[in-house]
Amino acid sequence: MFRIWQLLENDDDIEYVKGLYDRLENRLFWVAMAILKNQQDAEDAVQESFCGLIDRMDELPREQLDADAYLLTSVRNNACKIYNRKKKRKTSPIMEEELSMESPLLEHCMLQELKQYIMKLDPRSRKVFYLRVGFGMDYDAIGREMDLSEANVRQILSRTRKKLHDMYEG
Repeated sequence: MFRIWQLLENDDDIEYVKGLYDRLENRLFWVAMAILKNQQDAEDAVQESFCGLIDRMDELPREQLDADAYLLTSVRNNACKIYNRKKKRKTSPIMEEELSMESPLLEHCMLQELKQYIMKLDPRSRKVFYLRVGFGMDYDAIGREMDLSEANVRQILSRTRKKLHDMYEG
């Protein structure tokens, strides 16, 4: 985790935040984990909460700031924001990572609509999409086939899914 106390200038504040972190880190992490079910996201929620506390330290004296309660509430709220943000991203079946030709989406009436959207894609994006989704090729194999890096294939596929999602929702 990024050492958030590096944002502080005063030695007393640094010691105060380090003490809070050492004392509350596990508790805050498990509150976030209960909501998010993902370690990296839970760590992000805890870090965002401590950054928020540091931002507020100038506004309120330590005596008036119940840091434990503030951090617990903050980590819960941050975890909920992260959860909702991730939930919004998964609004259509096109965005799913492992869409296959056997998918109910492709077997039902949306097949024709999806084909029309796919045909609107540029040829390179369309080919990457077909190779990955239609033929189940891995990113490295697609890259070799099309003379692209694996990272480039992933980026093209990500953008293609987003375009299809926007067309589907639009």
